[in-house]
Amino acid sequence: MPSKKLKYHFYFLFTDCCEGYRKWGKVVGLISFLIIAIAAGWLIWNGLTDIRYSSDHLDTKPIWNIWIPALVGIILIRIMSFHSPAPNYHLVSYLSKQKLTIQSIIFLSGATLFPTTLLIIDGNSPHFSLWYIGLKLTFLLVIPWIILYIYRFQSQNDAITKQSHSLSRWTRVAPLFIGGVWIYLSYFSIFSTPHTPSAITDPLTLSLLVLSSFFVNSLLEELFYRVWLQTRLERLLGTWSAILVTSILWSIWHVAIQGTGEWSTDFATVISNQGITGVFLGYLWSRYRNIWILILIHGIINAPPYLLLDIWRNWF
Repeated sequence: MPSKKLKYHFYFLFTDCCEGYRKWGKVVGLISFLIIAIAAGWLIWNGLTDIRYSSDHLDTKPIWNIWIPALVGIILIRIMSFHSPAPNYHLVSYLSKQKLTIQSIIFLSGATLFPTTLLIIDGNSPHFSLWYIGLKLTFLLVIPWIILYIYRFQSQNDAITKQSHSLSRWTRVAPLFIGGVWIYLSYFSIFSTPHTPSAITDPLTLSLLVLSSFFVNSLLEELFYRVWLQTRLERLLGTWSAILVTSILWSIWHVAIQGTGEWSTDFATVISNQGITGVFLGYLWSRYRNIWILILIHGIINAPPYLLLDIWRNWF
């Protein structure tokens, strides 16, 4: 078992070897920030501040109801992370620059090809759901696992388990508190998402859909975008550049399921919606390396409290 001093030695060597990428990372980060700012500004300039927020219905909500909880969450992370240790580096720190670059390129390709191929498919096709699941599993799960297997990289489950044992009580409690505040602001405050009853009333069918959505969306997306992709990009490009790029890539595929056909509006909407939320989730991951709170928050986004309450009422 390498000593703590030796681990930090490897960490700084790794940081130095990626210094060239960090310079480009600043440019990438600036461009990503401008994309998010322009998308948000475009919606405000055109008075499109009530945006669609779900693929299950056409209801809208004020864009501020998304931004304020995310902004409060980011501020809390910044304030509370002053007391937390530096982000754990063991997930990718022992990968060489070459291996890390190859993995990152392949993961970035998957994150790009998934929305691209999804947009080609007719969203009104009866087989769209099957295409969606198949493409998502292929680009976000199967290919990444093959790459990790080829490089014999330790499984993320093992890494996360080892990391969880080293967390202090503070780094366990802080993300739970931050996540709780975000959930309260998003669903139980004046910024709450409006209650839209599901068109499906059968409790068994609805329960199965929620459960499948949890694994295919919440769990898989956080594993791919935050744990696999963002973690690698942090080492190559820098923390905030990685957060911004990952947030944009995570947001744009939602055009395929939430788009209205107005491409400029659709892209600006998902970047200003999922993109801003992604910045909050990415920052939370970068500071605490706690995937479980990310999965919880993402799960609640896909299955809001009022939907779970509807299921409970229908069952009983």
